[in-house]
Amino acid sequence: MGRLHQKKTDQEKREKRKKIQEDKLETESNSVKKAYVPAKTAVKAKEINKNSFFHRSIEFVKEAKGELKRVVWPGRKQTIASTIMVVVFVAIISSFLGLADFILSGLMALVLRS
Repeated sequence: MGRLHQKKTDQEKREKRKKIQEDKLETESNSVKKAYVPAKTAVKAKEINKNSFFHRSIEFVKEAKGELKRVVWPGRKQTIASTIMVVVFVAIISSFLGLADFILSGLMALVLRS
């Protein structure tokens, strides 16, 4: 909670705004550079690369690796707590289903005897 209550100084706010503006300018300049590529050449290269199995496989691996970097993995305590909860839940459900099976099989035996 301590981090949330810390107030940023005006200087820090200005630096953050400046950095955001610089990032925007950089991305705009990158997109302008890409606009000068001849359209036909870019389309042909993309069609050839995107259609190949090898290229699609490499792109998939790159994207999967990027997604795994964004994953927030649970800590040791959270993993142990979740595992215990799952084991307890499975024990409760299995005992309920076992009891229901026992009762229903007893009822079926009574019905079939008569």
